[in-house]
Amino acid sequence: MTVLIEKEKLLFVSTPKIACTSIKEALFEVENRFKFQNFHANGILRHIHDPAIYPAIKFERIPQDRAAPCLKLTIVRDPVKRFLSAFSNRVVHYGELSQRYIGDAAKEEGVPVNPDIEEFIDHLEVYRRISRSIRLHTDPIIDFLGDDPGYYDHVFDMSEIKAFDATVSEHIGRHFETPHLQTGGPKIKSDVLSEKRLEKVRAFYARDSEIYGKFLG
Repeated sequence: MTVLIEKEKLLFVSTPKIACTSIKEALFEVENRFKFQNFHANGILRHIHDPAIYPAIKFERIPQDRAAPCLKLTIVRDPVKRFLSAFSNRVVHYGELSQRYIGDAAKEEGVPVNPDIEEFIDHLEVYRRISRSIRLHTDPIIDFLGDDPGYYDHVFDMSEIKAFDATVSEHIGRHFETPHLQTGGPKIKSDVLSEKRLEKVRAFYARDSEIYGKFLG
């Protein structure tokens, strides 16, 4: 979700699987002066991505009138690394393509539950169709950030978190540090993929690489 803190004149436009949870929680503390904790209301668990807090939204939904006077920041990440992180965290760690979540739909579509990375790539279109979370976490970067890097005052690579923190600290006039959250799941490198599957992933994110490639470390 775009985090827009008007009293600080600060806008952070986020993308799932690019330090999204970590930065949202840190910016929540900037906005509210206390740390965020998951909580229940009317028996429903509320988390940092809740629609009433900082939900994931696409670029066209950013309230540009409110954003206009703000320092605009975002972070990008190598698309293949982001994709593999989404598989590791959402599929392996959280089991979002397990029998519990997609059993009936997977059977109807003829795809396996709990896919390995090769099966996930081979049937990516189906998994994205039957799982909202998988779709959200694998949508292209440009869906969230837009296709004009010039919109931002600073575009940081994922490896430049300390520089991002320093920029926020300078802007708000006090210390800011991004914690390291959402680390669940195995670390998967692109060299485990066949060339054919790697090319499919690269092709899916071709526009991300074209538009934001110069910022990638």
